[in-house]
Amino acid sequence: MLDLPLENADGRTTTLRTLAKGGAVVVTDFLTTCQEVCPMTSVNMRDAADAAARVGLAEKVTFAEITVDPERDDARRLAAYRALFGPTRPDWTFLTGGHDAVARVWSAFGVSYKRTAAENPPPTDWLTGKPLTYDVSHQDVVFLVDAAGHERWLEIGTPDTGGTAPPQPLATFLNDEGRANLASPDGPVWTAEDVEAAVTWWIGGRAR
Repeated sequence: MLDLPLENADGRTTTLRTLAKGGAVVVTDFLTTCQEVCPMTSVNMRDAADAAARVGLAEKVTFAEITVDPERDDARRLAAYRALFGPTRPDWTFLTGGHDAVARVWSAFGVSYKRTAAENPPPTDWLTGKPLTYDVSHQDVVFLVDAAGHERWLEIGTPDTGGTAPPQPLATFLNDEGRANLASPDGPVWTAEDVEAAVTWWIGGRAR
């Protein structure tokens, strides 16, 4: 799993082993056309990465969001999605890859996802302005994985941003369920502070 080839938003090939070489990688699943959860997942991952950097752990942990929709989420789309959140940073990355590599990564983590029909009427893609032809349902999980590939922490649930909205194009793209998840997500939930605490516990504790 750590050595399966993935592609980042710059079109460069990498692996989870490479990303974890500083000590660990925080991994979560997402897709750029999600209207219910993923924009808030990215808000929490950004905020957790910010928190890790403030306490000097940026070089010891990478935050990686891996798509469950490799058919649409190529490097160009990932770059456009990433740009909505501000300047590029090496400790927070978005990944895609071939169908087989992505499927094998998520199978190794035990994360399920499947292609489903689009809503009727279909939503309009925030990036292209075209109607979306399908959706991808998936579990909402966050892992902390060490450099040997061992899972050191797992959180399952809806991201709670404390009301912090995603960038405007994504906030506008949210559907009714997404707006409800932003305003008052149902439990179980996870926060950026939960991720920060896990990173500090594992990386910070080992550094002392």
